[in-house]
Amino acid sequence: MHGISKEILKLVRASKALHAIKDRPRRTQAAFFDDVDARDPEYDTEQIYFQLLRDIGTNVEMRVIVDIIAGASAGGINGAMLARALSHDLRVEALRKLWIDNADVSVLLASEARASTWSKWFLRPFIWVAAATAWFGSIQDLEVRQKLSLFVRSRWFKPPLDGRVMSALMYDAMNSMGEARHPQASLLPSGQSLDLFVTLTDYHGYEELVQIHDPPLIHELEHRHVLQFGYRRHANGQAESDFGLENAASLAFAARATSSFPGAFPPARILEMDEVVAQRRGTWPARDSFLENCFADHIRAGVDPATVPFIDGSVLNNRPFQEAISAIRGRPAYREIDRRLVYVDPHPLSPVSHRGARMPGFFATLRGALSDIPSSQPVAEELDRVF
Repeated sequence: MHGISKEILKLVRASKALHAIKDRPRRTQAAFFDDVDARDPEYDTEQIYFQLLRDIGTNVEMRVIVDIIAGASAGGINGAMLARALSHDLRVEALRKLWIDNADVSVLLASEARASTWSKWFLRPFIWVAAATAWFGSIQDLEVRQKLSLFVRSRWFKPPLDGRVMSALMYDAMNSMGEARHPQASLLPSGQSLDLFVTLTDYHGYEELVQIHDPPLIHELEHRHVLQFGYRRHANGQAESDFGLENAASLAFAARATSSFPGAFPPARILEMDEVVAQRRGTWPARDSFLENCFADHIRAGVDPATVPFIDGSVLNNRPFQEAISAIRGRPAYREIDRRLVYVDPHPLSPVSHRGARMPGFFATLRGALSDIPSSQPVAEELDRVF
């Protein structure tokens, strides 16, 4: 998914570079690397997108803009990184090394949970047999087998992965993208905006009061939560942004919390991010505004947002189409546009025949009720609102 989000960024980057050439005859002969160092590892496929858009431009002048991003879990992580890069035209090459070196079970395992050489030694033969057969798609890579063994033999009945290490990884990732080259640096044109929606699940939930007739009030718990970040670039070039370095910790928390997979990671709390920022000797200037803007319902209910435990956003809202589609209504259109809703499915499935005649077993029913069915909500109703 990181690779796909990078390609989206490169497409938008190439489109901006093409439209920055005001001389139309020169534009038809231009190449992306005319003004960019081809040896810079940050740039590669931009040249392909540039040529494609240049050729299309002989018939239709088109600029590609991404102005709404919504995601949960891994989609929330990559969506936050992509939104920050788009808003301030930032480099993302450092993220690749960060993921390869640190987004690894051997790094993320909590020190007190890590299996020793003889931990659950009796499982080793079963793990290797399972990895070599169709149970796990025949895992041939020795390193993958070793890390699978390490993970399975590590602590049970408590999250084996270290939440603070994950928070630090997200914080480092946001900071590794650096700062905008100048205040007006952006891949969005003047007058355009970008909205990011990241879903979380509030483990305890906050109380909501609903007025009815008898009794006059009923009490409900709301567990769904959506964090919204925005970038607004005004016609004069000035920008209002939630994606600057001053808000890096907020974005890092969103990435950590939305991917806090139950059982693997402990729930995420803002207090944990406070500790990471202090450990890194960093600052969080936008902390108060982040809490005020993104946790108004908790504050209204008398709950301190910093202490609230959040788990993976995909538990209750795995496909936040509604948030993305609702944001379309507020988008300006001063010329003809062709808007595309792009859904990146991390686990695409081939069409399956109806299995209504077959009764599910005990464990299949539990898995379907607790995991598979809730994470597979249809999106047809949300799309109908657009069409």
